[in-house]
Amino acid sequence: MKRALILVLVTVVLLTLITTSLSKSIPDGFIGLKWGHSLDKMREEMLLDRVNIDDKNPDVAMAFINLNRLNPFPDLKRTGIGLNFYKDKLYGGVIMLTNYKDWNLLSNAIKEKYGDFSTEEMKNVYGKRIGIKLKWDFGIGIGIITSEFNQVKDEGTISYFFPPKELMDKLSSQEKMDRSKVKGKL
Repeated sequence: MKRALILVLVTVVLLTLITTSLSKSIPDGFIGLKWGHSLDKMREEMLLDRVNIDDKNPDVAMAFINLNRLNPFPDLKRTGIGLNFYKDKLYGGVIMLTNYKDWNLLSNAIKEKYGDFSTEEMKNVYGKRIGIKLKWDFGIGIGIITSEFNQVKDEGTISYFFPPKELMDKLSSQEKMDRSKVKGKL
């Protein structure tokens, strides 16, 4: 009887944990663009100011939105919006903001939408606090949202990073090779 009761309690706790972790919905895209949106299509529609291709990995590109043509936040002051692509498919993005009020507005909206997050202090090289970083972690290999604000510069960023497994494997392999090169020189 005692074992059965313990088994039931353990099952209830596990089901609660699983249900809670599944209730955090994973973003299906960024600023109204679905994951997998085509870089080439955005180029054709002239929605981008420029595209930078990674020298080490030509399948990786960072594109910057032409805010005169596609502006999801017309009432906010900001420096720009960048999009991350792998093999022509959208997997991440960043909003660069120029003041605390706008950063706080977007961060609070993310808090309401995605719930639990962790907080870290940003510090300069002397250990002095210069800002804050909020992080929503959706799990290893799934993705992450970060919201950072540098009080000294009065600038913030909100980043979504939901890369495909193939890209994560490639980046991990490249990092391992880079570490080996450096390690040999230490």
